[in-house]
Amino acid sequence: MPHFSIVIPCYNAEPYIRDMLVSLLQNGAKESFELILIEDGSTDGTRKTIESVFEDSFLGKEERPLGHGERAGLLHYEKEGLNVYLFPKEKNEGVCKGRNDGLLLARGEFIIFLDADDVVEPGYFAFLVASSLEGKDMAMFGLFKTENGIEERVAPLQNYGELPEKERREVLFRQFIGMDLKAWSLWRKGKLSSCREWDGIYRYVFRRDFLLEHGLTFEQQTVPEEDNLFLAGCACCVGDVICFQEAFYHYFIRPTGLMRQAREASPLWKAEMYSRRTESLGNRIEEFQKANGAEVGYEAIAGTILGFFMRMGVFAPLRLHTKAFAPLYKVPSCRRTLKEGKLKDIDGLLGKGLLLLLKLRMLFLFHLLFRPLASYFKKHHP
Repeated sequence: MPHFSIVIPCYNAEPYIRDMLVSLLQNGAKESFELILIEDGSTDGTRKTIESVFEDSFLGKEERPLGHGERAGLLHYEKEGLNVYLFPKEKNEGVCKGRNDGLLLARGEFIIFLDADDVVEPGYFAFLVASSLEGKDMAMFGLFKTENGIEERVAPLQNYGELPEKERREVLFRQFIGMDLKAWSLWRKGKLSSCREWDGIYRYVFRRDFLLEHGLTFEQQTVPEEDNLFLAGCACCVGDVICFQEAFYHYFIRPTGLMRQAREASPLWKAEMYSRRTESLGNRIEEFQKANGAEVGYEAIAGTILGFFMRMGVFAPLRLHTKAFAPLYKVPSCRRTLKEGKLKDIDGLLGKGLLLLLKLRMLFLFHLLFRPLASYFKKHHP
């Protein structure tokens, strides 16, 4: 029985999947791991690339239960001590379904969710095996994040395992649901990493039974922000947590990745996405308050809404801004919290956001209208 299960959904990952697989095979202590590859109906050469890496190590076919009476047919490989199980799908079902399937197929005591277009360092497996994870529901590590060729090291902001359980849940939940008012202010100044925990799922290790016992799964409708909502669900009921400053994972924000696409998407797409996200977020907030008997608080909820407001884009139609965060206001506890906050009610919150947008739009129009005039007078009337 493996101690760790690594789940990697793969969809049209032909340019990157070989590098990820090679990086995993370069690790020692592979006998303590199993690798589950969910080949999610790719239309490129992803499956062929995977099979080429393990072509001389095929052991046969294996079936495992997938829930609801279904069984998955897996292709079993073993290379250099690492047991690999490939689950080929006929059609694409999304990264969340892939991870959820991997959770059901896994047999390890602990489970790790990685992305197909990243890589790990050679010491990753050995460090995990040597770590004291027994009895821990969740472990948090550092990582290396690369965007536009610039690498940044991310590490846990504090040792959450040292906090009392109730406080630990409250702190982690507020970290994962989004930006509070303080974080929103720092985000505008480009200093977000100093006050908010990076929520990429690939820097966490989970006790598999903890996830299964609490029914914690990924929600496809929240992509591309499914990780933080999953982690928020974990924070509602997490027990012991351990944090490590060490970093073994290299995460790449690529031009074709979901995160980059989300940033450059149309306001309408963002409104739809944030509307789904805030609906799920409202559910998580209700779960947290029911499980822990504690209010999430005005600072966290209002800050999250204002953060949505800014990320939607300055020139997005106002109706789309309203659409994006309206589901959150429908949650009774969120509405009550906002009404008791400094802005009193949603109208005040909306008013502040609209005022900020109005100012930014006026500045932009001023720039468009008067800069050509200034250039003209400078040229003809020096």
